[in-house]
Amino acid sequence: MISSVCVRSIGILFSCVFISLLAAPAPATTDDGQGCYLKDVLKLHRAGAIDDGSVKYDEKRAGKSYAGHVREKARLVREALRARLLLDTMHIAEKSKTMQQALTTAPSTVCGGTQLLQDLEVLAGKPGSDEMHLVSKLALAQTSFGLVQNALMLSTPLDDMDALLQRQLAIYSLQERPELMVELQGYYGELAQKERYMIPLLADDRSLKNPEHNIGFLLLEIPGISALKKHPWVATAQETFRTTLTQLAWLTTAVLSTVGFTTQAYTDIRKKAFPQTEIGAHLQREMNVSTFLARDLKWTMNRFTEPSYTRAFLSLAAAGVSVWWLSRIIGWIHGDMLSKKIRWQVLTKVARCITLMRFIYEGVKEVPAVRALPDCGGLYDFFEKHLKTDKKLAKLYHLLDSVPLDAAHGSPFFLGHVECAYDLLKEKGSMLADLALAAGRVEVYLGCAQKIAETVDESVAYHFADYVAPEQPVTFDVHGLWNPFLDRKKAVTNDVLLGGINPTRLYLVTGLNAGGKSTVLKAVALAALMAQTLTIVPARSARMSVFSVIETYLNITDDLAQGNSLFKREVMRAAELLHRIEESGNKPALLIFDEMFNGTTPYQGVSCAYAVAERLAKTHNVVGCIATHFEYLTRLASQYDSMTNVCVRLDRRDDGTYARTYKLNPGVTTQHAAFDMLADEGVDREVVMQAREVLKDIEANGL
Repeated sequence: MISSVCVRSIGILFSCVFISLLAAPAPATTDDGQGCYLKDVLKLHRAGAIDDGSVKYDEKRAGKSYAGHVREKARLVREALRARLLLDTMHIAEKSKTMQQALTTAPSTVCGGTQLLQDLEVLAGKPGSDEMHLVSKLALAQTSFGLVQNALMLSTPLDDMDALLQRQLAIYSLQERPELMVELQGYYGELAQKERYMIPLLADDRSLKNPEHNIGFLLLEIPGISALKKHPWVATAQETFRTTLTQLAWLTTAVLSTVGFTTQAYTDIRKKAFPQTEIGAHLQREMNVSTFLARDLKWTMNRFTEPSYTRAFLSLAAAGVSVWWLSRIIGWIHGDMLSKKIRWQVLTKVARCITLMRFIYEGVKEVPAVRALPDCGGLYDFFEKHLKTDKKLAKLYHLLDSVPLDAAHGSPFFLGHVECAYDLLKEKGSMLADLALAAGRVEVYLGCAQKIAETVDESVAYHFADYVAPEQPVTFDVHGLWNPFLDRKKAVTNDVLLGGINPTRLYLVTGLNAGGKSTVLKAVALAALMAQTLTIVPARSARMSVFSVIETYLNITDDLAQGNSLFKREVMRAAELLHRIEESGNKPALLIFDEMFNGTTPYQGVSCAYAVAERLAKTHNVVGCIATHFEYLTRLASQYDSMTNVCVRLDRRDDGTYARTYKLNPGVTTQHAAFDMLADEGVDREVVMQAREVLKDIEANGL
């Protein structure tokens, strides 16, 4: 007795240890390897994607007419569907082994984390905006796969010039084939309409989960013979048995129940005709319902035997109930067949999606520059390698390509083919996901070529970036630069000339609040980011180094949950950027600083900002911009040739309001518009006058 207890205890102990080892989480990848970078990027992208709860009915947009109401309802449905598809596609990318391998084995070191993406609103922007982030604003893709690939590209800048030139060559090759571009745009447009059927299948198999269980042909459950279930014609016979013979059995028992069979008779029939199987369980449920109905009818007939018209009335009622019951059974049969037709119709759309991706492959297979891109290899591998080596994938492709998938005219004999195709989709969904993601990457390159072609003859345009050789001085020479978040027809361009043959490497930018400083600064950082991801820049011309570091110091906020004040967060970010510059050695770096150290007293803030700016002025491999309200910092321009003062001014209109110019001008601005803004917002006039007096006193006597 004691020995058996000991043996059981030891067994339980070993079981617990084994289960704990299986349940133990895998060690997290360190930030140095950036193994979690993909999840961080997708998490940030999800924050920028609208969800179903944020799609609201807009009464103003709908108006008071019925047509306006219908249009608004249709908009809600489209937005909710688009949001769900985008989230599902991000989930597909997160599960894709190809994407995980691409972002973990060779992670991007240009940006140290996702702070750059957050500062520039690349993946997540301001809530409530129709175009919340750069991915949606650029609109380089129509499909969800293309949008997610665009987000992944923008979040992983490269410092390999050869890889960037390879991407440019692919975009240029597409641009040189306008007929092919039009053809591919048509394919992607149709794919954007059909993908809503395919994405749920690949995301989490929601549509592949069939709640109905095949209960026919019990012999097929025997080990060894069960392999026959995968044959299409056997599956067809099985489906026919389940959807026809089983329903006829239910219909027969329902008819028998209405003419007065007892519960014992039902039990005897069930035991003799159907053993204890799932068929018997289904029949038992139907018999129970039918039995109660028969009992009620029998009791009613015995209770009301006179007069004769009562019997006639009850007979008609019984006939009506029987007809209703028969129609219900027929409705079940029709409903089951209808569900099969719906699955058939969904499979039709999935087959069309794969066909469209085959058309895309056939369109670009003769473009060597696209074929040479590693991130587009999944498109070629699927049709040229996997279909030839993977028998199950080839069988799935054959089913989707050869079976008459028209749900309206297809023969019911092909129901088994549909079921087999769904089973194979469960197993080979990951390979289809890699195919779709590769097609999405091609769409992004196609979108870049389209952007350049559309703006080639315009002053506000997109252009290829020209890269400076590594042995040359750090350079950022961009003409006609504009911020892609702005409307291109209304955008203002600037020339930013930093480094190279120009001794100036850093701009000290001054200007009023809401005057456009941040817009210009973000345009500089976005140009560098886009040049090292998409290889196109929002400018007329761009000549720049391939930066090993692109970082921003924007929108610093406190973190009370971690016990970090605003000033501490500012110090942490500045220290991080200086550390990255030291690690880069002599490699080119671009930094953007916006109003350093505002979280402390003015004297301490200007002292810290001056010290950091002076360190950057002495670092020969750094170019960038430093925006500040500290006038003391502008003295650095007279001490170091590497710094130049520029400013963003406001133009005062005749009516007293201000117009933002967004233009960089040489020098330091002395404009003050804060008091006018106070007045515009309705602050009491005495308060505004007192603020002006305080400013005069500070300017005369200092703080």
